[in-house]
Amino acid sequence: MLDTSRWIARVSLRRYMSRASMPATFIWALKRIAYDTQGNFAVMTALVSAVLLATAGGAVDFGHALSVKSDLQGQLDAVVLAAAHEAGGNKIAHAQKLFTNLAAPLAAYNPRAQFTLDENGTLTGVASASVKTTLLTVMAFKKLDVSVASAAVGEASTNGSPCILLLDRGRDALYVNSGAGIQKTDCEIHVHSPAYSAATFTDGGRGLNVKRICIKSGTISYNNQLNQAVEKNCDVAPDPFAGSLPSVNALGCDSQLGGHLPDNQKTHKLSPGVYCGWTDANGSPTIELRSGLYVIKNGGWFFNSGTTLTGKDVTIYLADSSKIFFNGNVDIDLSAPTSGAYKDILMFEAPGLAPSDWLFNGNQKARLDGIIYLPSRNVHFNSTFAMNNSRTGVVFNRMSMDGTNWNLVPLTNSGRATAATGLRLIH
Repeated sequence: MLDTSRWIARVSLRRYMSRASMPATFIWALKRIAYDTQGNFAVMTALVSAVLLATAGGAVDFGHALSVKSDLQGQLDAVVLAAAHEAGGNKIAHAQKLFTNLAAPLAAYNPRAQFTLDENGTLTGVASASVKTTLLTVMAFKKLDVSVASAAVGEASTNGSPCILLLDRGRDALYVNSGAGIQKTDCEIHVHSPAYSAATFTDGGRGLNVKRICIKSGTISYNNQLNQAVEKNCDVAPDPFAGSLPSVNALGCDSQLGGHLPDNQKTHKLSPGVYCGWTDANGSPTIELRSGLYVIKNGGWFFNSGTTLTGKDVTIYLADSSKIFFNGNVDIDLSAPTSGAYKDILMFEAPGLAPSDWLFNGNQKARLDGIIYLPSRNVHFNSTFAMNNSRTGVVFNRMSMDGTNWNLVPLTNSGRATAATGLRLIH
């Protein structure tokens, strides 16, 4: 007579058991129980329940792993696109640094990546992560490894990123008033706004002797003959610095720094540190910034007309909507570091700030040499603001120009920013 308990157990095992999906020791143990004539329906039910539980658990764990893989793919795509903008020898190092920053939300899964650069300029990245299982642990699977790959390639360019990039997507993201001027340069201005009348040129922008003014929108406003450098419906460049600039810890305040500087003092020498509240000085002093990082929060710096502000190898970080206000003709001579963590960065701000206005008043002589990264600021250059910048990489939200006289040199000449255009992902 057929032992039905034993027969059902064998059929159930054949249906739910696979040598490819279960450890050999577990399969051997199940066979021993199935061929044991002392078995009963309760044993068989327990075995089948374990298999079904593992199957259901596998769906949950695999779903989680696929979600992590999708996030990892998106981050790797962003990394290779951004890093491909770097000059040739910097792409891999920049990619590693950027991946570390962007993959921080996946730290629990131990994300890691490797990057290679071939002779054609294609930057390739391979990233992986490990997802700990929950219910699949009963099947001796303690983790699921996921991996993704991405690559970016573009046509080489000697000019690199635009010198000036405006991110606002509304009307008049760029406003050029009569008399605004930029001396002849290979620099480009890119405007991200797709809005109606994304840019206004009151005199056609004839004084802007740049290589190209690339505007995403197809509609702009202008009087008289439009500057031939203006291109509408243009493929604007992405923000080359987003997510790639150093993070700054600005939690504390250096109590000995800032405030009202002593009166009747010809020269004030400031030291790097965290300046909270307002810093200002009377008269027409010379203010010297020693080399290093200056953090400004909960206020700003205010300098009256006649002040001289100088500093070599300095970087200014704005931890919030704080700003530097130049009241009239301030003689400015500031240059970014040429090496180190803040190489080429003259001025930048904390991420995610709400838009705010920033006025640069008239100045006959200003050297602001290096990256000025203020993506939340609506910046207004007033009344003949002259500026020289030999490492120009400027990012604002919006910009208006009135009577400017600028001499700009693309940042790529110093080897930091993009050296490729027409970038695209290839997988």
